[in-house]
Amino acid sequence: MQLVNSEQTAAAMVHAALEGNADIVKMLLHAGIDADSRDSDGNTALMAASFLGNTFIIQSLLNSGAGINAKDNVLGVTALMIASAEGRTDAVGLLLEAGIDKEAKNLKGDTALMLAAYHGHLAIVKKLLEGGIEINTENNDGRTALINAATRNHFDVVQTLMAAGAKVTPMLRKAMTDTSEGNNATS
Repeated sequence: MQLVNSEQTAAAMVHAALEGNADIVKMLLHAGIDADSRDSDGNTALMAASFLGNTFIIQSLLNSGAGINAKDNVLGVTALMIASAEGRTDAVGLLLEAGIDKEAKNLKGDTALMLAAYHGHLAIVKKLLEGGIEINTENNDGRTALINAATRNHFDVVQTLMAAGAKVTPMLRKAMTDTSEGNNATS
């Protein structure tokens, strides 16, 4: 059975991946639906599977030629950024092994490391560092992974980043001063 690639079949592929329905994803792939099909926001099935951390669907899509570095149309995020922000350690590992661009930036200039640090996902921060990601990259606002972790009080992530060579920048000093002054403010 051959299905016609269309907006509806593309959306069905992304939806099936987002629901974690590996059987439907495999049927759609077998029927000839493009592994890089996108929904109206530019999300791919690989992004949806990465959101869930479904390594079976991720591997099926990669085996079918899914574009590993695709970005969505709304935030400019990749599957790695999504998996990193959502705390999907196994998915991050699989995407890194597959050769995803670990230095890719979203529209705000954030990398997967910055997103993992912001959300306090220590295991992912460690995995990305082991994968050789640049630790001191700044986003469009001059923030780094260390600033993200420090301002969100993720002590273990801060320790890990500093031990790995993260630089303490003037922006971090200011952010930490502003945070401590806010904690000492009286009502």
